[in-house]
Amino acid sequence: MELNDQRTGALEQVKAFHGCSLKLGLNLLSSVNSAILIGYAKCGYIVLARKLFDEEGIDVNDIITWNSIIGANAKHGDWSQCFKLYNQMKRLNLKLDQVTFLSLLTVCVNSGLVKEGRVFFKEIREIYSCQPNQEHYACMVDLRGRAGRIDVARELINEMPFKPDTRVWGPLLSACKLHSETKLAESAARNY
Repeated sequence: MELNDQRTGALEQVKAFHGCSLKLGLNLLSSVNSAILIGYAKCGYIVLARKLFDEEGIDVNDIITWNSIIGANAKHGDWSQCFKLYNQMKRLNLKLDQVTFLSLLTVCVNSGLVKEGRVFFKEIREIYSCQPNQEHYACMVDLRGRAGRIDVARELINEMPFKPDTRVWGPLLSACKLHSETKLAESAARNY
């Protein structure tokens, strides 16, 4: 009951902030709209977040707002909506960034979409010329490891252009535990 009261209280705060932003004309600032959108999503009201995104005159070129709505949908497990938004961004020729791809890769990990994750990981480098960071690699290691492809996950770690940290070794250890790969787990634990 207490959690529900907190959620309702937080929603009322977001609605009040939204109302004030409209009265003061702050809704013209994409950063304000993004904050409200994130607030609605964190309260569990993804429909209100999406309504704000669709109807409030969001700057179509604002990558922060796009990343916010993709991230919100990712947190609520709506991977198909994330992919629709991603394709919409591509049609609009927006410059996707590392945050966009981290959300997409997280969706792939949480829903077990290995093929899609591989495509996104490839696109981040080849189409958008972004260098994947530790978190992107961690997602790919996690994705491959959960799917039982621990050997491929280990190869990916070996190919990283920088020294892997605990964000990368952790998912490999988890995959080793999940699939009873004790020998590789010992090796990963030494690096963790």
